[in-house]
Amino acid sequence: MQATRGGLVANARRALAMKRAAGDPAAGRPTSRTANEGMHPIPNAAEAPSGAVRQEGQEIAMRRGGGPR
Repeated sequence: MQATRGGLVANARRALAMKRAAGDPAAGRPTSRTANEGMHPIPNAAEAPSGAVRQEGQEIAMRRGGGPR
């Protein structure tokens, strides 16, 4: 049991030393590249309204679902 614990401690120390030797992972990244506003949705005009997400699709969804509840 004691030998197993000593092996784990030695492996953990070795891993920590390797991590510290590797340095900062963000050091090589450019500072000018940022996400800014991020991705923007592109509406698909060919897609028919099928759910009650929009007002015009609400009636279609109610008919398909068996009527109002």
